[in-house]
Amino acid sequence: MPTIMSSSTEIKNMNKEDKPVNSRRLDKWRFCRPLTDKLNPSESLLWSQSLENLLRSKYGMATFHTFLKSEFSDENIEFWLVCEDFKKIRSSSGIQI
Repeated sequence: MPTIMSSSTEIKNMNKEDKPVNSRRLDKWRFCRPLTDKLNPSESLLWSQSLENLLRSKYGMATFHTFLKSEFSDENIEFWLVCEDFKKIRSSSGIQI
């Protein structure tokens, strides 16, 4: 019986052209730490206290984005990031619709 949703195996086997395109906006949020730069355990404990702590951390943001991507929900974090950028705009000339 055909299914509406693709399995993870089907997605992995898709041609590059058929896979969903990631937005350029989130490319900024893909962080790679050098192997010598390890995550501080106290930093990850802060994540359990609030989502804000998680999103303030570069490594936390990358981890959360990876999770959302696995759930096919990464557009949610993209929307939040755009809203945060919008809040920082001071002049009407910086607003693009």
